[in-house]
Amino acid sequence: MMAQTAEDSPAAAALLTCNGTDALLQVKYTITEDGWTSGFVSYKYPPFLKLQGNMVRFYDTFADLTDYQACLPRVECSEVVVGGLPTDAYKLSFDGKAVDIRQAFPYDDNNPVTSTEVGTCTKPICKDTEALLEIQYWNGDFSHTVLAFRVEDKDGNTILQGEESDESYSVNNTYTCLPKDDHATCS
Repeated sequence: MMAQTAEDSPAAAALLTCNGTDALLQVKYTITEDGWTSGFVSYKYPPFLKLQGNMVRFYDTFADLTDYQACLPRVECSEVVVGGLPTDAYKLSFDGKAVDIRQAFPYDDNNPVTSTEVGTCTKPICKDTEALLEIQYWNGDFSHTVLAFRVEDKDGNTILQGEESDESYSVNNTYTCLPKDDHATCS
């Protein structure tokens, strides 16, 4: 007997057709029903999919787990956040090409939350006297404002302050160039 996956679901849809400036994002779930019920998925923190800061859906049961597709602009950077599933339980593709799942942060006792950027995503180009600082953090399911981060120079002066967020289930990605000789510390 073959194991049923979300792809086998009757809700699995035909491919969307995107206009010329958009590309197709596909999230295909490969976890089996046995994998779902054997303890790989937490019932305290249900798996979810979030796209561009908007909650697409929570998956409370295996039957809720259906593949997802959307048309996104090719020339913009879009963030796909998947939480509560093993990273081998789904695959991402954008514009017909497989996309590697990127940053992973603790989410529940078993599985991570991941943040993957698709589309045209660029980081600053730093001068020879600068270094690229990349900060990624997961703010979790907090019902209060999350104080982001602060970068200080060697004298304790703030040289970069992350913005506060009252959005739950979000991943923050910050990229900036900082002088190489400031001996900055992050808190």
